[in-house]
Amino acid sequence: MFKTKQYLSLISDGIMVGVILYLAFWVRFGGIFTGDEYDQFFTILPVFILVRLISFYFFGLYKGIWRYASLQDLLNIIKAVTISMIILVVITFFFRFSFPRTIFPIDWAFTILFIGGKKFLPRILREFKRQKTVKKRVLIAGAGDAGEMIAREIKNSFDSEYTVIGFIDDHHQKQGMQIQGIKVLGKKESIPYWVKRKKIEEVIIAMPSVPGKVIYNIVSICKDSGVRCKAIPSLSELIRGQVSIKELRDINPDDLLRRAPVTLNLEEISAYLDKKCILVTGAAGSIGSELCREILNFNPERLIMFDHNENDLFFLENELKGEKEGRDNSFALEVCIGDIKDRQKVNWVMERFAPKVIFHAAAHKHVPMMELNPEEAIKNNIGGTKILAELAIRYKVEKFIYISTDKAVNPISVMGASKRVGEMLIQNVNGDGQTQFISVRFGNVLGSAGSVIPLFRKQIEEGGPLTVTHPEATRYFMTAPEAVSLVIQAGAMGKGGEVFVLDMGEPVKITDLAKDLIMLSGLELNKDIEIKFIGLRPGEKLHEELLTMGETTSATYHKQIFIAKPDLLDPRILEEKINNLVLTSEQGDREGIIQQLKEFVPDYNPNSNYG
Repeated sequence: MFKTKQYLSLISDGIMVGVILYLAFWVRFGGIFTGDEYDQFFTILPVFILVRLISFYFFGLYKGIWRYASLQDLLNIIKAVTISMIILVVITFFFRFSFPRTIFPIDWAFTILFIGGKKFLPRILREFKRQKTVKKRVLIAGAGDAGEMIAREIKNSFDSEYTVIGFIDDHHQKQGMQIQGIKVLGKKESIPYWVKRKKIEEVIIAMPSVPGKVIYNIVSICKDSGVRCKAIPSLSELIRGQVSIKELRDINPDDLLRRAPVTLNLEEISAYLDKKCILVTGAAGSIGSELCREILNFNPERLIMFDHNENDLFFLENELKGEKEGRDNSFALEVCIGDIKDRQKVNWVMERFAPKVIFHAAAHKHVPMMELNPEEAIKNNIGGTKILAELAIRYKVEKFIYISTDKAVNPISVMGASKRVGEMLIQNVNGDGQTQFISVRFGNVLGSAGSVIPLFRKQIEEGGPLTVTHPEATRYFMTAPEAVSLVIQAGAMGKGGEVFVLDMGEPVKITDLAKDLIMLSGLELNKDIEIKFIGLRPGEKLHEELLTMGETTSATYHKQIFIAKPDLLDPRILEEKINNLVLTSEQGDREGIIQQLKEFVPDYNPNSNYG
């Protein structure tokens, strides 16, 4: 149905078609009309108006919002005028209308000019008004597809706070070229020059797939030039949607850590997740919640989110329900509040839902806290895992993926030792039933609730100092999406009994991470804020490792996933030791726990006094 504005537009177009045809006659006859010319004009006028308006309607000229008119709208106008002209030529030939055929090209040109001008007038006025509005002057670093999309969206968005002054790109063939009418001004080294000359206020980094060191270099140049940086998300974050000006955000440590995007064998992953019931323990945590988000991409029949943290689980459920609205709604989300140490509750979940794949991410992970409460680390990280593994075998779970940690390697903390025992347990039970048990070992998740990033941000907000344990302390870091993608891939690759080790890249100095965060906050070290070294806390290492002294690795077909080959214990001895260790933890015997862990894990060397 036509709306009032569309009717008015239709009427005005009809009048304009008549005026244009009159103008074509006037040009053709040099402004001198006789009675014959008037007769010819009025004879074909209704035909021209009818055919033009039908053609305009057919090509959607009454459906667009013309203040957002684009090149495609102009092409539609040209198509509508051209097609209608062809139809008019056929009609006049068939009905033998008598008038000069030179009217057609004149009328065609005038119609495109005047109808196009009328349709584009709102856009022209809008652009004129927009140009008069004070906007933030920006450069876009990256003259590729992402940069072009950002520039186009800024130009087309009347409410945008930006105006793009130019592009920056290191590709020599792009120098001096234009994108969206905006020139590529130079390479990144020229940023200080253009900032000063063009009064640039901000730089938008539109390079979603470049390594973190490139981002770091641009951020450093911008900081020295006195301008702030914004970035679009990384390539892994953009998989679910298009680049958008709404996605612009401040640079964060994830950008500086950015590595090559994770490649996944989607067919292999779909084979074990598609149409399956999936259970994620520790679903409210950093890794568990990201697992839930990623699993939804592989069309599960049901996703069970199990955790004792009801508050964060509530928010995760709301988030995933919102995402579900845009997905295939054939699967169900189930929220289960419970503790993996509660055998009765875990049994109820297994019996009711019969999951086919379990991702076991639930664990006590805070190293100093577990040093103070070693019995809780044993009860949860070992006892809870044992309960879950036994029930997985009973209920014929197909795959059980155990999330381990680099702190399990040559551990000096109770938390690390407990996760190492968890790896041994998982290897030991593999083969007892149909379930394929797989362990995946990796380092810290950047930005997770337990990582240093939230702590540093809080300390920056409070004015500092940033507390670092040791000037030389290093850690392996991964982003949550990167780690989870590889965990899911490892789950597809595993046949049972493997300990997969993820490629964590190079270890990162915590001091450097603190300095980066200070820089990203627009502050200056030792002037605006300081770094304070507080010494290693109980259970903390100076450097983390990914392999024990006796382990070797073998490559897999995936360049970011390796298989460790740890020493195996006798299954009966292992089970007896685990049972004794859990019993000792339930009795609250802390000295007994430490002594048994030393016997259980020969390379466990605690750095705390439990007297």
